[in-house]
Amino acid sequence: MAKGEQAKTKYYRVEGGKLKVLRRYCPRCGPGVFMAEH
Repeated sequence: MAKGEQAKTKYYRVEGGKLKVLRRYCPRCGPGVFMAEH
């Protein structure tokens, strides 16, 4: 698995044929920027 592919698995998961976003988007920056988990 390539480095970029590993990073994608932290943020998305396939459930029932649909893509599920695992982390929230940043409300200030908008879609595409994820909030940190801590």
